[in-house]
Amino acid sequence: MNVIDLVLHIGLRKTGTTTFQRKVFPALLPQGYLGKGAGRGRHFSYLMGEIIKGQDPVKTIDILLDDIAQIAEGQLRNDTGRSSFVISSEGMSSGPGPGVMAAPRIEDIQPTIPENYPVFSVLPVLCEKWSSRFSGQVKIILSIRDQRKMLASEYSQRSAYRIAPSQQDFEDRARAYLQSGDHHLNYYLWADAIEKAVGRDNMLIFDIAAVSNREALERLAGFLCGADRTDLNELDAENPANVSRVSGTSWKIRNFRLSKIMKRYSSRRFRRTLIYRKIRKFVKIFDVPVGNLVRRIFARECPDVITLNEDILQKIFEQTDVSNEKLGREYSDRLVQ
Repeated sequence: MNVIDLVLHIGLRKTGTTTFQRKVFPALLPQGYLGKGAGRGRHFSYLMGEIIKGQDPVKTIDILLDDIAQIAEGQLRNDTGRSSFVISSEGMSSGPGPGVMAAPRIEDIQPTIPENYPVFSVLPVLCEKWSSRFSGQVKIILSIRDQRKMLASEYSQRSAYRIAPSQQDFEDRARAYLQSGDHHLNYYLWADAIEKAVGRDNMLIFDIAAVSNREALERLAGFLCGADRTDLNELDAENPANVSRVSGTSWKIRNFRLSKIMKRYSSRRFRRTLIYRKIRKFVKIFDVPVGNLVRRIFARECPDVITLNEDILQKIFEQTDVSNEKLGREYSDRLVQ
């Protein structure tokens, strides 16, 4: 059987995970990307979530390997050499507590270190079983982003869940998050944890700002065994929706949405049912009128945009500058930016 590598994409919050899933991986690995499409991607993302947070990760790992083996037998039967399968899931960067802007209350923001994230507890078993089954390696791509833009973009997205998003609320949450010492912003610690889990040669750190750079995509393709490089020149990985939401240092606040609330507070299992999709389709009818009503009631607290002012920019820079410099110095050979 061919040697097959499993590449896990750990997309930290607001680091271009959707761009990788919809544009980059399908272009580089049209057969090997186990992504969204015909239900297959949702299935494998769901399995990864069950492996990370489920009660019996070993059993779910066996199911994952069996399903991938069936795909490999059909797709790679005539191939020679080494190839890759990629699974990308935001759930792999889910921590034990609420995140920076996800916490309902500021006092609920909890610091965590990367090594305590559930994904690292299952990697040893996954690596051992994968190597035994497919003779390949488990590799990890960590996508990162300028932390200042990440915090603003995160709050901009979360504003659809909040009754009264505001500039002051954003600044209070950003300060609380920075003061808590949460290491989700410390990319060096993430790189260190990944190196300990899979080895230096099996990791790649990709700055989403380089996603439209041909040389950067070449390095990514080289990391993915069996990648197709024919369409790199034509690959447009920019997300037009994001471009329309951002102007300089300002991020557009999104209107309150009932359907977003429903999605956020529904279980993963319920979201996969037909009844959930029908109910959410009905709820979406009221999204615009209810959102407009909420904005009218809370007009004073609901600006059109939130802004990264000088004070917040300086605080984020002070919190992240040392770790970013250390990342660039110690992982220069694994960093694409």
